[in-house]
Amino acid sequence: DGADFIASITGKNGIDGVSPEIGSNGNWFIGSKDTGIAAQGPQGKSALEVWQSLPGNNGKDGAAFIEAITGASGNDGADGKSAYDIAVDGGFKGSESDWLLSLVGARGADGKSALEIWQELPGNDGKDGADFIASITGKNGIDGVSPEIGSNGNWFIGSKDTGIAAQG
Repeated sequence: DGADFIASITGKNGIDGVSPEIGSNGNWFIGSKDTGIAAQGPQGKSALEVWQSLPGNNGKDGAAFIEAITGASGNDGADGKSAYDIAVDGGFKGSESDWLLSLVGARGADGKSALEIWQELPGNDGKDGADFIASITGKNGIDGVSPEIGSNGNWFIGSKDTGIAAQG
């Protein structure tokens, strides 16, 4: 059964590994051994400090930095035309209400269902919904093959040796 199969492919427990930890000196430790590798890189400069180190910015403060990266506000642009105004420019005659009404078309006819379309196809005359469902329902597939461990200790799929050892 399934439990026997799982038991047959389950190996012995390995020894516990050692998780790395950050020591009190800030280095990575594996077990009790200090690797000498810092767990955190050096502190980087802030954007302000980088900017202050650029030529011409020595001695300037944070307010000057903000001003330098913000820039002045621009003027408001002119208002654009409405869609109605563009329609009038394009030749529409009538009021804005007339234009809005012109955007609404007549209600379209209801569409056909998938069954109705299928029934109109050659060979489906007189067939019903059950026939339609049967025509779109696939056949059952064949059963798959479960992998097994062969006498040589490799995984087999059906009668094919995969060449992959089942253990370790």
